Amino acid sequence: MGLFIKILLLLLVLAIASLFVLKGPDGQPLMTLDDIQKPEAWSELPASIASVKMPFQGDEVDNSASPKPAKQKLYSWKDERGNIHYSDIAPSSTDSVKVIQVDSDINVIRMEKSQEVNE
Repeated sequence: MGLFIKILLLLLVLAIASLFVLKGPDGQPLMTLDDIQKPEAWSELPASIASVKMPFQGDEVDNSASPKPAKQKLYSWKDERGNIHYSDIAPSSTDSVKVIQVDSDINVIRMEKSQEVNE
């Protein structure tokens, strides 16, 4: 148990130290000693957190600008061996092809019962 705690503390120290070593997008370290010694930065933290606007449950989100996805076409056909195939590309032979319209807003397709029973 004592070794586990020592390993956790070592990982914590390494994680904090990595902030001073890893470079940010601007090429500067993510954190410097000056950042720790600025007490005014800590006083600005609540205001900067409060300015973040995120949608939460119950918030109304305006989706009117985004277009509704169109229904997709799927094709179903039976080959010469009696196997049923499904594809989003129409087959070359159009003898027994059924077109299925699928609403892309849902992820469940109702299975149709087959009239034929294979014995």
